Amino acid sequence: MLTPTRIAPHLTALVALIALTSMVASPAEAKKPKKGDTFSARVVRVIDGDSMVVQRTPSGNTTRINLAGIDAKGSADAQQYLHSLLFDTTVTVRVVSTKGVDSSADVSLNGSDVAESVVNAGLASSTGNSIQLVRRLLGVGRIARGILSRGSDAG
Repeated sequence: MLTPTRIAPHLTALVALIALTSMVASPAEAKKPKKGDTFSARVVRVIDGDSMVVQRTPSGNTTRINLAGIDAKGSADAQQYLHSLLFDTTVTVRVVSTKGVDSSADVSLNGSDVAESVVNAGLASSTGNSIQLVRRLLGVGRIARGILSRGSDAG
């Protein structure tokens, strides 16, 4: 038969265990990246054509990232493109803003801007309200100048 004296040691251990687990941060409570943070991470899930979940190295914390400056408007083609480009690869993330549980960031793979790649593939549009748009336009200008200068050298 269970008596208070037989239950007391187990109850004390249970209370101690509950207190200990409440002090350890769960993955959802892990430190969120802040604006300006730059880190390496492995892409563990592609949510849609302009957002993903990354696992920070070496901490292992996961963070949802939205590609800054673009909108893929739920395109299945953009999601497939992003998945084939990024899934299970290591990327560099530079957080440009945070809102709620999400972070908006510049993401690069081997030095190439991922958002720019999605836009250049015709699978997303620039949102037009960020510095990333200016950078992308300058990049297109450099590419055009390079093509034009090569064309004039050929003649």
